[in-house]
Amino acid sequence: MSSKFGLPSMILLTLMLAACGSKYKESIQPIYAAQAIQLKDEHVQYWSTINPTTVDPSGIHQLADTIFGWIPLVGGLVELPIDLTTSLLPPLPSTSYPALPKDAAWNDPRVMSIVSGLRLGSGSIRITPRELRGPDWKPDTCWLVLECPDVGIDEFLKEVRVYLLFKDEKNTSSSTGSLPTQVLLASADTGADYDKGTQTLSFHVSQENIRPYLDRYANFEIKIIATGNYPNHTVYLDGKLRLDLDLKLSKE
Repeated sequence: MSSKFGLPSMILLTLMLAACGSKYKESIQPIYAAQAIQLKDEHVQYWSTINPTTVDPSGIHQLADTIFGWIPLVGGLVELPIDLTTSLLPPLPSTSYPALPKDAAWNDPRVMSIVSGLRLGSGSIRITPRELRGPDWKPDTCWLVLECPDVGIDEFLKEVRVYLLFKDEKNTSSSTGSLPTQVLLASADTGADYDKGTQTLSFHVSQENIRPYLDRYANFEIKIIATGNYPNHTVYLDGKLRLDLDLKLSKE
């Protein structure tokens, strides 16, 4: 009896279970309710280095006192051949903030739509320590056989200023208002701001917002202009700069 009805009963039971199973639908219930992501505005700081630069006495350019409209000071105007442009505004791929597009320039509209403030936050230059001057460095020779001592920044410069210079104004609707073509970013007095122990000259920054200038001008460069004289021997300089960014990421 059981053998006669056992197999059909098992088949029937299997079909019933399959029918019940077809009505069951798997679902995943979230642990927390879904919420829209709200991005917050950010203040980001980037430190960058000023690459080591060899400054020969003949490599310092004398400038006319009227170029930058300075009040006459002791000594003439000289330009230090240091590349500050790529130090202050490095290529965007070298920055780590994900909201900044990596295939753009600083004055790209995609960057400008995010950046609301861009300032030089801090900076300094120094005499490069001898151990960092590379394997090919050799000291200058004085009196035929004696090794020349390092020249301090305060020995040939009186005051140092960092200028942001613009040219080639953009012809866009956003270029409104009157903006100067030269902007003072930082300054330093070698008599008061030079640390002889570390041979470092620290800048006083102006906190000028560079953002409107990048929107108006297509090309720019940064120069160190100083009052002083030519050094007696070769000078080795490097330094560091801090870029402060205000990023507008919220939708408000």
